[in-house]
Amino acid sequence: EWIEHAVASYLNRRVETNAYRADGSIFPVELGLSRINREGAPIYVGFIRDITERLATERDMRKLSMAVKQSSDWIVITDSIGTIEYANDTVCALTGYSREELIGKNPRLWKSGMHDEAFYRALWDTALSGQNYTALFTNRKKTGELIHLDTTISPVRDPAGAILQLL
Repeated sequence: EWIEHAVASYLNRRVETNAYRADGSIFPVELGLSRINREGAPIYVGFIRDITERLATERDMRKLSMAVKQSSDWIVITDSIGTIEYANDTVCALTGYSREELIGKNPRLWKSGMHDEAFYRALWDTALSGQNYTALFTNRKKTGELIHLDTTISPVRDPAGAILQLL
């Protein structure tokens, strides 16, 4: 009877539920059940995985995502060559561009003509060397109007230290 229930509920699926430790405390787990045939007889293989850490990480990521999205600060994330991967609501409100209009573009679309090549060369040299670059930027909105931003561009590194993105 238990096998019939387990097969109906868990076979070839992953289910999240709670389990009990020896001390009686509850913790979240992921359950799964697979069936293989050996010499014509079914063999059931199950797993129980503690997902406490994964769920905590997911909660933290949701908090971080909401904080970035709702921040009143200008937050743009580009890849290491400058392609925009993310822009928060503040960027959209300040520039007049929708997120969809920004993703995949280069920040040059905000270029105002107020900074010379040396300014941008210093920005890239500094950020790609792994250091923060802080400056007063004069950018151009979608309407053509100028906006002034005191901004820091920071490198984001992978665990090995390679620069993946600029923030």
